[in-house]
Amino acid sequence: MPGEMVFPPFRPPGLGAAKCIESHTFGSGEHTVQLKPRCEGGCSEKKPEDGDKCVMKSETSGSVLIFLSGVCQNMTCKINNESEIYKQEMNESLDNNGVYEAPIPQLPGCGFTNVQDKKRQYLLSTECTSCESQLNQTTRPDCTLCIASQYDIESGDVTLTVGECRNGTCVPLDPTETVDVRRELISNSD
Repeated sequence: MPGEMVFPPFRPPGLGAAKCIESHTFGSGEHTVQLKPRCEGGCSEKKPEDGDKCVMKSETSGSVLIFLSGVCQNMTCKINNESEIYKQEMNESLDNNGVYEAPIPQLPGCGFTNVQDKKRQYLLSTECTSCESQLNQTTRPDCTLCIASQYDIESGDVTLTVGECRNGTCVPLDPTETVDVRRELISNSD
């Protein structure tokens, strides 16, 4: 209507303008994995290319952000045999505002699950070999960081011993390195 005032959508103070996410980054150095939020465009002039890893689906569980990766093909993110689940521990619980989302589907083939602590020190594979009992067994490359062992601590959290994959087996690092994470980061990671 003429003369009617239109207000911008409410945004809590201090948040500033919404920012475009170029990619979701897991790990660091040579172990860095970047998932593009979408395949049809990007934040900058650089558009995702066919073969780039992308976010097929995401969900939250308490303080854990979960992504199912796919691969960009013809500007669409698609699941394939190399799709993996990435779980990121956050500093606080993530509220889904009461909106129900279908859970992330089961991985096709023999995919892997990766977990990253809230300080983003480690991106760890939950296993070095998947589908061990099947003919299409998949093995992680040697030197992939992994969970060598885990044990409960008094706070209810879990201490993970960092290892690296060697010939399909997770071997603890020497000297030993550990990281404490919330139990929900590693629950249902199999």
